[in-house]
Formats: sequence, C-alpha cells, structure tokens
Amino acid sequence: MPITPRFVDLLAIYRAELLERVVPFWLTHAIDWPNGGILTCISDEGQVLSTDKYMWSQLRAIWTFSALYNRIEPKQEWLDVARHIFDFAKKYGRDEQGQWVFCVSQAGRILQGATSIYADGFAMYGLTEFARASGDPEAIDLALTTYENVQRRLARPGSYHTEPYPLPAGVKAHGISMIFSLVFHELGHFLNRPDIIEASLYHAREVMEVYRRPEQKLLYEFTSLDGSLLDSPQGRTIVPGHAIESMWFMIHIFQPLADNERIRQAIETIHWHVELAWDDQYGGLLLARDVAGETPWWKFPDSKIWWPHTEALYALLLAYELSQERWCLEWFAQVHNYAFSHYPVTLYGEWTQKLDRQGRKFTETVALPVKDPFHLPRALICCIEVLQRLAEKAPESSSPYDLPTQAAAAADCPYLGAAGRQLAVDDQRTAPDQRGHCPLAAPGGQSGRLGGGLFPLDSDPGPQHHAPGRFYRPEQRLGLVPAGAPVYAGHRGPVDRPPCPDCLHPPLLLGHPRPAGRACRNHRTGPAGADDHDSLVGGDGLPPFSTRGVDPFRPGPGGHLGVAAPAQHRQPDPGRGLFMGPAARCGGGGQRDYYRCGQ
Repeated sequence: MPITPRFVDLLAIYRAELLERVVPFWLTHAIDWPNGGILTCISDEGQVLSTDKYMWSQLRAIWTFSALYNRIEPKQEWLDVARHIFDFAKKYGRDEQGQWVFCVSQAGRILQGATSIYADGFAMYGLTEFARASGDPEAIDLALTTYENVQRRLARPGSYHTEPYPLPAGVKAHGISMIFSLVFHELGHFLNRPDIIEASLYHAREVMEVYRRPEQKLLYEFTSLDGSLLDSPQGRTIVPGHAIESMWFMIHIFQPLADNERIRQAIETIHWHVELAWDDQYGGLLLARDVAGETPWWKFPDSKIWWPHTEALYALLLAYELSQERWCLEWFAQVHNYAFSHYPVTLYGEWTQKLDRQGRKFTETVALPVKDPFHLPRALICCIEVLQRLAEKAPESSSPYDLPTQAAAAADCPYLGAAGRQLAVDDQRTAPDQRGHCPLAAPGGQSGRLGGGLFPLDSDPGPQHHAPGRFYRPEQRLGLVPAGAPVYAGHRGPVDRPPCPDCLHPPLLLGHPRPAGRACRNHRTGPAGADDHDSLVGGDGLPPFSTRGVDPFRPGPGGHLGVAAPAQHRQPDPGRGLFMGPAARCGGGGQRDYYRCGQ
C-alpha cells in the first residue's frame, strides 16, 4: 500500500510551517512597535538578546512582510509591519553619502557605518518588494537612489566594504555579482527599466562565466579581479549553499529571456553542489568545502547551518518544475527530511539556525549575531508558489516520487485491515501489537522512519523498533502516518498507560508519564497524572487539534502521543518534527487528516 506525498500535501505542510509557526513567531516576539523596526538579535525562544538593529536584517524583513502580502495573501497586518520597518529604515538607515549603514541602536543611532555594500543590495530588494505591495513613491525613489549609488561604487573596486566577509586587495567575490544580479533584476523588471535589467544581466553573466567552472563542476566564491582562479585558502573556497542559492537567482533572471541553456546550466550546478555539500555520515549540507581537500578558509565549514537547507529546498523544487528530472525530488527528499527533523523549534515556531556536524546546536556567531525573518520564510513562500503550480497541474495525482510504506504485513498490524486498508480512527480499538510488531515498521521487523518518513529512509535507522518501550531517535521523528496509527516523540522511557478508552488515543506510547496538571493534545491530566479526558475539549477548553492562533496545547517535558484523528475534530495541522499533511484516504473513501505531537 503506497504512501505517496502529493504536491498538495507538501503545499499544506509548507503553508502551515509558514503561516502557523514562522510568521506568528516574528509577529509575537520581534516587532518593535514603540521604537520602530524589528528586533532580530533574538533567541530561538523569542527572547531579545540585544536591541541593536542590523540594517541588513531590517531591510530583509521589509522584503519578507511585503512578499507575504504580495505572494501569499494581501493581509493588511503584513503590509503594516512592512511599512513600520520601512519607516524606521528610511529614517535611520543611511549615512550622509546615501550609503546604507550596518548597525544602529534601538532608537536609530548609528553604531557601525557603511561597512557592507550587501546592506545596499538588501535595501534594493526590500524596497522593490515593498513598492510592489504599497505603490509608495518614496520606496521607489529610495530604491533608485540606492541603485545609482551602488553602481558608482561597484565601478571602483576597493571603494566599498563587504562585511562580514571582507575582501583583500585584488580579489572579487561571487557574492557581489550574486546579490546585485537579483536585486537589479527585481527593480529593473518592476520599473520596466532596460538599463537596470542589463546591469542585472552583466552580473548574472559574471556568475555563470567567471565563478562557475563546469570543467570542475564547481562555483568558486572568490577570484582575482581579472577572473582567474586564486591558489590560496580563500581562493579555493566553495560555499555550496551560496552556489545553490545563486543558481535559483539565475533561473529567475534568465526565465524572462527564455534562455533555456542558461537555465539548464543553473539546474546542473544545483545538482553539483547538493552532492558536494551532503554529509554522507551525519546527513545535512556542510557549509563550506576546500577544492584541494584542505581545511576550508570559511568559518565553521563543517557546521550545518539552516540557510543552505532552506535555499536548497526551493532550488530543488524549482529545478524539478522546470526539468522534471527525478534527481531533483530525490535530493529534495533528503534535504527536506534533514531540515524538518533538525531545525524546527517546536514550542516556539521558528527554526534554530546553527548545528554542528553531528546535528547538535551551538551558539557561536557564524556571520552576524542575528536571527532574522528572511531565508526560512522566503524559502517557504517560494516553495509554496512552486507547489501551488505543481498541484494545479495535477490536483488529484501524486508526485512522481512514489514511496513504499514501511508497514508490517496486514495480518500483524492492528492499524490495517485484513486487506491492508487503513482503518478509520473510530474503528480502531486496539493498542499497538504487544508482540512487538511495529504498525509502521518494515516487513521482517526492520525499523523505518515514522510512517516510512515523508520520503523513504536512505539507510536502516538502527535497532530501535516502533514497539512498546522502544522509541525513535529525534532525527527519525517525522513522516506521514496512516489514520489511526500512533505518533511517537523522540524520547525514551517506559510505556505505563493503556490507550484512553474514551477516544482511543493512546495517551503515552512514548517517553515518560505526563506530569500532573500539564495538557497534551488529546487529554487533560488531573491529580497524580490521572486522565481527565473529554474527547472534544482539550486542556484549556479549546477543541483538540485546533491550529487557530497560538498552539493551545503545550505538552509536558516528555512529549505526548496522539493518533491521526477524524477530520471533523479539528483543522488540519501539518506539524513540525512530526508533520503530516492532508491524509491518504481510508478504505471507505473517507478523508482522514494527520496531526502532530507537540514535542
């Protein structure tokens, strides 16, 4: 019985991640209404760590909230936030020469001046998107003024700075042509200015003809001013995430020209760098590589930073849409599984940004000491646009990436009928098979990622079986789950409770007992942890599984179990570490949804 993630299912997952978790995080914790702008020196839990405002982040946030308005839904709240940040940036963001500064205080006093021309690039990007949303003539004028200022400086190498990646004399950076190819493209097409479009194409050709080296299947970060390669640690640097991001920029730039050869080259380059970056031992995309195999010049090269993964998700989906090549979805599966099982911060809504090679969180500053609403929401917005187009082309069909289930034989599985069909939750009366058979394990007892994962496992995850008392490691906590199947968190501990007889949601097939007085998604807990359950009312009196507003159910430290529930109980809740989209259909043809454990 195949479980196939349809594009419409992926669309539900990505919309929920963006609109139910990521955007609410920023609206709740970061908008500085009294002083203007947005606070981006902020922890994963929403705690403000510093009130300094990096202009780079302000300008990118303008893009994000404007793009939400333009591309997702014209909600006045989002446009108001974009305007609020725009007003702050317009007032405090530039120096006397019209160059965008690097950092200001909470009230707007300049703390660090124009030390990065990248800030000017993000200014153009944000201002163009805001002008597209608002029609504000001030935004258009400011974008054009910035364009003219940047062009004068780019014509004189050495006249500008590039923090946080300073350039030595005689060296030029892929990042400059990368960012200005895109932002000139956006502004030029918005204003229908052929001269600005041509400036974009100049930088796009630099990316494709100078930094991209097809004979080596690499895109270099740095060259000499004449375009020759540098035999130095900096010159040998490859940053696969930048290459991947740059290539989807190239696709956007060359699509209006119908330059299919350039688009093909960009897709090919995405493939090279996903393969180069992938860590076969621990999974995920490494931040940097050295061409000669030496220790990379780039800081934290073995780290697993969030943004290469978000950029790869969109680049791979876009590459698939245009090429229909299977490798795009295969790599999308790999990156998606790693990203959604490692970065989401479940209780707060955003993603953590920095992991070491083994996937453990670390706190050192990689580039800037900020967490800003840009790479993740932009990738989700762009993925949503592609998934909408793919779903519209074939709304009832699955993606071509068909997935075998990792389900036990029907005869051994209480969650499947004799014919292997999924049972409706209302028909399911049985706890997981006490013989140790996993309702979601592969035939023969081998463990699989939960529900077979959103995509199939690329290797045997080890001896932890999906059976009473055995629990998946955290990186195995994701997947599509058949209706009625148990959902496990990644904690270990004894199973000490039977299924709840009222709603048949087994309350604890994971971790440790629920603490007294703490609510899980399906139950209220009374004294001594005893179940006080109402099948229609959760711990705070809201219907179970509601996703309106903030998450009404905060699980205890152990996380909690739920099952795929009848759709009429709730709104669909594609989750995070455990995420499920709209369900496969049960044997009777009824639509079943999926839901996530809150841990």
